[in-house]
Amino acid sequence: MGKQDAADRRNPRWHAFQVLQEVDRGRRLGVLPPAGLSSKDQGLFRELVSGVVRWRSWIDWQIDRLLSKPLHDDEVGYALRQVLRIGIYQMAFTDRIPPHAAVSTAVDLASGLRLPHNLVNALLRRFAAEERHPEPPRLAERFSVPDWFVRRIKRQATGRHPEDLEATLRWMQTRAPLTLRWDTRKVEGPFVREQLAAKGIKSVFSPWAPFALILPEFRGAVQEIPGFEEGWWRIQDEAAQIVTTFLDPQPGERVLDACAAPGGKTEDMVQRMGGQGSVVAMEFKRERMQSLEELAAREKIVRVVRGDARHPLLPEATFDRILVDAPCSGSGTWRRHPDGKWLKKDEDIPAYLERNLHIIKGLTPLLKPGGVLVYCTCSILEEEDEEVVRTALHEIPDLKLDPLPDLLGLPMRSGMFRSPLVEGGMDGFFSARFRKVG
Repeated sequence: MGKQDAADRRNPRWHAFQVLQEVDRGRRLGVLPPAGLSSKDQGLFRELVSGVVRWRSWIDWQIDRLLSKPLHDDEVGYALRQVLRIGIYQMAFTDRIPPHAAVSTAVDLASGLRLPHNLVNALLRRFAAEERHPEPPRLAERFSVPDWFVRRIKRQATGRHPEDLEATLRWMQTRAPLTLRWDTRKVEGPFVREQLAAKGIKSVFSPWAPFALILPEFRGAVQEIPGFEEGWWRIQDEAAQIVTTFLDPQPGERVLDACAAPGGKTEDMVQRMGGQGSVVAMEFKRERMQSLEELAAREKIVRVVRGDARHPLLPEATFDRILVDAPCSGSGTWRRHPDGKWLKKDEDIPAYLERNLHIIKGLTPLLKPGGVLVYCTCSILEEEDEEVVRTALHEIPDLKLDPLPDLLGLPMRSGMFRSPLVEGGMDGFFSARFRKVG
């Protein structure tokens, strides 16, 4: 590969190439735009990285059908595929980059990396010349999701209309809106909305989450949103805020957030409790505790403890409410974090079921009699959701299902919540509420 020079440091496509190579090696996608890029090029960098990861299987299918022979299974072949992905993504999914520019910039990128640029030029020109690009016959490539996920969703959709399956997969490729949760102790929602409007940022109030402001069209950097420096709001999806509504923490209560990092729901609890009571934020992974410790430094009622929710070293029968924001596939947030679908494996799913059942069993003794435990995931797979609840009810006699309230028409199934998968809507969340008998 070629060495980086000053021109590379100003080239968003070169930076996107480097990050995409790391993602293919298993790195998480959460990276900031590199320093030295203009605001416009930072936007292009984010678009290329997230877009290529989102549509990777579809793009690879297009590349493979246009190749006269397969790419070599070596470093050069992998790098060539990455350059071709960047070029095809620009032509297939962006409006602002003309095809000739997508081709020429990909050729320049390949040349700078000392890759066979003639192959890049020829393949991308063939793609650009097509009036319509054929669609892959298999769902995994057509909607760019792993094969194992398609198999699980098909089993889950047994007996339903085939269009429901494709609608779910199509939803996963839509853009997730940015949603804010304003801090009622600092500002009121109408004031925040007025400040956004003054900057030309469209926003709407959530009909279900009381402190949520949805920015359906915003594509810029969050630092550009009024109130960023002042701490008027935090980024938190509408569905995540609804979970705290189901928990319903009250002033003066003792609450446990059992899988707390990064702390968005913990902070939401503090806000709803008016700073009165006690919130214990527990997290197992030390590397994820910094944001919780920073929250505890700001909020006196928060105490951070490191612990395994399956074996919590906390006093029994002391908590009024417990939130289990359980480890899961994260499939309900793959619109927002598309790298997640390539990092998870089929064998992870039954492991989550077993782990989360142990978490509920480990935490039940900490609840006071009559206390509430809310189990939630950001998954759309029933094996991580309803199946965990059914098994918990069968194996833990101290718990009963406490049907969730009807919130202005939100869909409930057997007293449990699964967020509607609609374009422009909230993330895919699941919630169920238990109450301890006694």
